[in-house]
Amino acid sequence: MSESKQDGFKTLGWILNKSESGLFLAVAGEKQQTEIREVYQAGRVGIYDYRQHPERYAFQRLNEWFDSLPTGRTFLIFNFQFAVQGPEDLKRLNFSRDMLAGLGKNLIFFTTGYGDEQLSRGAYDFYSFIKIKIIFPEHEMPMKQEPLDNSEKLLLRAEKIRKELFGEDHPQTGKAYYELACMYQKKGIYTNAEKFYKRALDIRKTVFGENHPDTAACCAGLAFVFGREGKYRDSEELYKRALAVYEIVPGEECRDLVKAYKGLCCIYNRQGRFKESEELLRKAVSVQEKYLGERHLDTLKSYCDLASVCDKTGKYAEAEEFYQKALSAGEEVLGEGSAIMAKCYCGLADVYEGQEQYQTAEEFYKKAFEIEEKALPENYVDRRKCCSSLAQMYKKQGRYQEAEKFYKKIVEIDENSVGKNDMATAGSYYDLAHIYEKQGLYTEAEEWYRKALNFSESVSGEYDPFTISIYHNLAAVCTELGKYTEAERLFEKLLPLCEKIFGEAHDLTAASYRLLFRLYDRTGKPEEVKRISERINIK
Repeated sequence: MSESKQDGFKTLGWILNKSESGLFLAVAGEKQQTEIREVYQAGRVGIYDYRQHPERYAFQRLNEWFDSLPTGRTFLIFNFQFAVQGPEDLKRLNFSRDMLAGLGKNLIFFTTGYGDEQLSRGAYDFYSFIKIKIIFPEHEMPMKQEPLDNSEKLLLRAEKIRKELFGEDHPQTGKAYYELACMYQKKGIYTNAEKFYKRALDIRKTVFGENHPDTAACCAGLAFVFGREGKYRDSEELYKRALAVYEIVPGEECRDLVKAYKGLCCIYNRQGRFKESEELLRKAVSVQEKYLGERHLDTLKSYCDLASVCDKTGKYAEAEEFYQKALSAGEEVLGEGSAIMAKCYCGLADVYEGQEQYQTAEEFYKKAFEIEEKALPENYVDRRKCCSSLAQMYKKQGRYQEAEKFYKKIVEIDENSVGKNDMATAGSYYDLAHIYEKQGLYTEAEEWYRKALNFSESVSGEYDPFTISIYHNLAAVCTELGKYTEAERLFEKLLPLCEKIFGEAHDLTAASYRLLFRLYDRTGKPEEVKRISERINIK
């Protein structure tokens, strides 16, 4: 873990342990915010997530939530970038600055890098009251600068020639910009894609006007790029501009219209706005049924997408209906052994598991797994989802031997797909170790916990919550194996980290002290037993 990330967790720990009140800002990617929330939800802190409560910022709404937790001193507000997206939101935030500070609580607002940029530009009053700004660097490795490939060389050459022949603002030059943007988008080089989409859009708006399909294509492309960059408000605006054109002129087989619907659905899904996403997907399905028919592969995929959103909003009957439609069409168009069919079965199983119909869910998970075993390569990442769902469901039911089988498969998939030196693989080692621990197979559990720890310590560092969790579980396993000296050494490292990162009131801190109490009791250290007993009673 980079020094700045370790410092981030240390600072959060300091706020939890030492700060009486204040406004704090934490800048972290959406995935990181989810991980941080999962770490601290076991502590005595209030957690509010704007992804789970999609709405614009209003002090009154947030204050009502504070009032519902009268004994709370520290509150973590996640995905604040969804709540503050426009000038009116920024005005409300600036206006409520003194009210937020006057609450006398620790308020930690989590936002993305783009969200931080918006706050720093438009929420000056709020920003001036921030005591500490914490930055968590993104997980992604910096992109390696690759040499130009042939397609990139040819497109750059075409751009140069067209500029020389036609000038900067000619439609042919705009076409060159658009082709370059599409290429960079496919490569995931979004900064370059954004630059060329903007150039192409300026030309096409001037030459063709706002309501031309070529202009709409630029809007949709730029919207996709903004979405990838986390600029959701800008992305939504551009998708809507594209849809205003495509809904009048759907294009050949309505593909452009449906693609724009689905692009905007992705933006809504990332913000937890599933109701709006569902409305758009219903439109997409309606258009595809009209133009392509119910048995078309693209319609089938849309049935799956709509079913997934219905599942997320608790509309299980409709989710089941659309998955069954997809399966019916898939059997006719693709046959039983298609990877898409496996995805449908897995989605349908999710629906049944969400309703605690585990027997039916298991049946469909197994169908999906059997298809994937035959249809997909051993290291294919899509196989992981089904294995993970089965493993977690079996674990939840206490069927640990069956869960073990699938956790082993996940380890194989991760080692073959991302390699042994990856945090995802370390996570699968941890899960396998935990299932061994649940079965009382402590020797096997120790082996896999140490594999996870070796990588986590070297890459993430000892202040990472994942590393701390491994210390805790490994100490427990060593205690059960009678390796008391090693267990005590781990506790000496573990407890200061728990208190520093999670705070004294966190569940993991309390559980660690209880484990240490048991260790001292077993090893006949009455003075230490008394000391820990008094601490547990106090805390």
